[in-house]
Amino acid sequence: MKQKIKRYLDEEEFLDRGEEATEGFLARQISDFDSWIDNITSKHMDGLISSKDYHSQMAKKIGNSCIYDILKSRMRGYVEWSLEQIAELSGLQDSQQIIDFGCGTCLETAFLAEHFNKSEFIGIDSSKEMIKRAEERIKRRTIRNLKLIEGNSYELDINKNASLAICAHTLSEDCCFNEEIHYTLEKSSRIKRIKRFLIKSGKLLIVEPCNNDYIPQDIERGVGLLYFAGFNNISYKVYSEKSTPFAEILLYGESDGEIEK
Repeated sequence: MKQKIKRYLDEEEFLDRGEEATEGFLARQISDFDSWIDNITSKHMDGLISSKDYHSQMAKKIGNSCIYDILKSRMRGYVEWSLEQIAELSGLQDSQQIIDFGCGTCLETAFLAEHFNKSEFIGIDSSKEMIKRAEERIKRRTIRNLKLIEGNSYELDINKNASLAICAHTLSEDCCFNEEIHYTLEKSSRIKRIKRFLIKSGKLLIVEPCNNDYIPQDIERGVGLLYFAGFNNISYKVYSEKSTPFAEILLYGESDGEIEK
């Protein structure tokens, strides 16, 4: 599996050039890149632009890639790790349905769809531009079992028979970071809405970024959110690198099949 993931990412030109080289490359492609990225990132963090608008700007095409994927490639180690974990933990088999909430450019979902090519994959994203980048990847790789939907991941009405739901870096989007209670309640509400798409014992896999200093607290909070939403057999894994103060927490649970009215 590791070699398949590495080969796939190389084919998609998802190359870890390093922090300095990546930013230098983008600075040569986009005039005044540093000011541009600082401006839209700060606006996004302050709630002045929505995640949809932010990601639409980040989907600006550069060659066969886009700004979002080029910046994300600095985290190639994490992407390799997450794909390994999803393939291992999901227990995917033939003829299952998998939904990726906030699929972005479908970097990860496209690999999974190729690997589990007898299952049905659905990628959902609110950004029209991100969907375009995903469509280009699907066409380039001639993937036929991955369907894309543009829209709000938590409000769509689609068939609710998924065996696996993936929610990577999207659970917190557009939540109010300044008020902890509202932030937690909104995340809890989103988990419950995602649960509606799952069959009984269907699996939810969440990936959330965190600060290395708060890993135990964030794990406890995440496990609690899954438990109170009606998920069993909850487990977690953590990815971190010494070179960065940030880590990734992967949370995993199975639905009890009960739906709140």
